[in-house]
Amino acid sequence: MPLFSFVIIAALASILLILAFKNLAVRAGYVDDPDQDKDARKRHKHAVPPIGGIIVVPVGMLVSMFAGFDWLSFWPVTLSVLMLLIVGLLDDKYDIPAFFKFAVQISVAILLVVPGQAELSYMGNLFGWGDIHLGMYSPIFSVICVVLFLNAINMIDGLDGLLCSILTIMLCALASLSLFSGQGELNPLILSFIGALIGFAVFNMRFPWQKNALIFMGDAGTLALGALVGWAAIYTYNISYINVNDVPLTASIPAMVLGWLLAYPVMDTFALFAYRLKNKRSPFSPDRYHLHHILRDSGLSVSLSVLILCMLQLTYTLLAILCLLKAQDIPQYVFFYPWVVILAVHTSIVFNARKVEAFLLKLNGPGKMMDTNGS
Repeated sequence: MPLFSFVIIAALASILLILAFKNLAVRAGYVDDPDQDKDARKRHKHAVPPIGGIIVVPVGMLVSMFAGFDWLSFWPVTLSVLMLLIVGLLDDKYDIPAFFKFAVQISVAILLVVPGQAELSYMGNLFGWGDIHLGMYSPIFSVICVVLFLNAINMIDGLDGLLCSILTIMLCALASLSLFSGQGELNPLILSFIGALIGFAVFNMRFPWQKNALIFMGDAGTLALGALVGWAAIYTYNISYINVNDVPLTASIPAMVLGWLLAYPVMDTFALFAYRLKNKRSPFSPDRYHLHHILRDSGLSVSLSVLILCMLQLTYTLLAILCLLKAQDIPQYVFFYPWVVILAVHTSIVFNARKVEAFLLKLNGPGKMMDTNGS
C-alpha cells in the first residue's frame, strides 16, 4: 500500500472517532467551559469538548504502526507521548497542579534526549566564529529546548484552526527533511499524524458552514504533539550527519534549518516569557500577549488572523528550505543573524502590544474584518 494512503486512512479515522465521541464528551461534562475562565482570556461562547488530542494522537500512533513505524524500537518516544497524553487529559478535566505537570515535562524531555536520541550536541558555525560543540552541556541544553518547545506548541493553541495548520506545515516540511537526510524512517509516523490532524481540522477550523470550532485539541494533544514534533525535528537533524569520535564530519541538514522551521512558536514563547519576567510574573502566567491575541485584539477576524500566521509559518519554512539548499554555498551565520533580528522584532511587538493593536485598529477602521463569533 502506498505510504501516502495512510494520510487518508488517518484522516478518516479521526473524523469517524470525533463524530462518535463529540456528543458523548459533552454529555459526560468533558468540556472547555468559558464560564469557568477566571482570567477572561477565552472568547468562545459555548462549552466545547477538548477531545482532539485524545483522538488525534492515538489515531496517529496506530495508523503509523500499520504504516511501518516501529514504536517499540522508539520506546522513549512512545512512553513520552503516552505520559503527556494522560497528564494532559487529566489536566483538561481536573486542572492538576502546575509543578506536577512541569515535573512530567522534565521527565519526558530527559527520555527524549538521552535514550530517545534527541540530543543537540553540534550547532554548526552559527556566529561566524567557528563550529559550536556543546560537549558536556549538550544534555542540559537539549532538555531545556524540548521542554520549551512542547510548551510553545501548547501556547499557540489560541485560535480555531491555528495549531492544526501550523503543525501540518511543520510535519510536511519534516517529511521532506527526513527523505533528504537519506533515511525516511520517520515518514510513516509523520504522514500518519498529518492525516490525523487533517481529520481534526474538519471540526476545529472555521468554514462558511461552521462559524466556530466544534472541538478543541486540549492540553493532552498540544503537549503530546509538541513533544513528538520537537523530537522528530531533532532526531532528523541528528541522523543527517556522520560522527567519527563524536566529531561531526558532514551535516546535510544545518541547525538553522530547524531554527527557521520551528521559529514561529519558539519566538512567540520567548517574547512572552521575556515580557512576563520583565513584569515580575511567572513565565507561564496567562495573558493576551501572544501574537495571535494581538492580531485578534487589533480587530482582525479569527480566519484572517490564522491565515496571516500560517503565511508567517510558510515564510519561515521557505527560509528553512533555502538554508538547506544553500548549505554548501552560504555560511550558516547568514541565516542565523536575520533569525535574531526577527526574534527582536517579534519581542518588540509583544512588549508594545497595546500600541501595535491601537495602530492596526486605526488602519483597519471601525468594524472592518471583525469577527463577532469570538475565538
